Amino acid sequence: MPKSPLVHIGYQKTASTFLQKRVFSDDAVFVRPWGEHAAPAIEHFVLEHPEHFDPVTVRNAFGQFEHQIPVISQEDLSGFPVYAFYHAETVAQRIKATFPDARILVCIREQKSMIVSQYFQFVRQGGSRSLLSMLKDNDSKVGFRPVIRKEHFEYDLMYNLLRRYFDADNILMLPHELLHHDPDAYFAKLNALLGTSLVSTVATETVNAKRSGSAAQIELFFNKMFPMPPDLPTNYGDYPLWVRGRNRMLRNIDLFATRYTNLGQSFEDKIKRDAAGYIGDHFAKSNSRLSKQLDIDLAALGYPTAAKTQVTAD
Repeated sequence: MPKSPLVHIGYQKTASTFLQKRVFSDDAVFVRPWGEHAAPAIEHFVLEHPEHFDPVTVRNAFGQFEHQIPVISQEDLSGFPVYAFYHAETVAQRIKATFPDARILVCIREQKSMIVSQYFQFVRQGGSRSLLSMLKDNDSKVGFRPVIRKEHFEYDLMYNLLRRYFDADNILMLPHELLHHDPDAYFAKLNALLGTSLVSTVATETVNAKRSGSAAQIELFFNKMFPMPPDLPTNYGDYPLWVRGRNRMLRNIDLFATRYTNLGQSFEDKIKRDAAGYIGDHFAKSNSRLSKQLDIDLAALGYPTAAKTQVTAD
């Protein structure tokens, strides 16, 4: 009997690279018809025109597998907030139409930490705006939203959206923090969804760690003064010499600053303060609702919750 596919839709910055390189790469358990990073998922579930999208054609081309669990892992399916791409509703509809029996994996992260990490990745990809400008832009103007929308990180909204299309037993939301605090529990939940016996020992390795504050601060300056070319070649070896030199310098700064100094900590602290000041306790009620829905103590993992906020206020 064909195995039901696992569709991992995000969020970004929640150990997606770790899952893709260290978990879903196990060929004895999983198969990835669309590759490690599943670019066709973006093509079919996000970009394809509604009149061209045909779930039967996509499913048939994807194939059926009896001995391995087919996996689609593409964290951008949940959205790409730093570029204001929000398409979760369309993605859920199309996944359901294509794979009615799909199992959905959503990984989450405490919101302040998430937004800071998103911003560092934005800078690494050539962005030059400040975090506050992205958070506040048009925030109080009717008919507009800031680039980074707070409701995108109200995870109970995503859960409720998915429940309109999939049974609760086929949806797993995993806190990123659980992977570090209790990897056995993290993998136990994943195994319960998939019927597998994955071991948690692979969780000890860090994959795709963020750059230091020093490198990010210098890169932000470079992005403003010497922006990256809009159309770069596919192969890194064909990049302009100055681009490769720029990247090499940033890597060396990052390596030196991370290992030997505390340079850049003030910049990183400022980004964290900006995020915390803008967010406040906005997510506390959402996290409390999600804790009940998932039966997970998010407060114990560092998430602000309404109960915790009330106790602090008293």
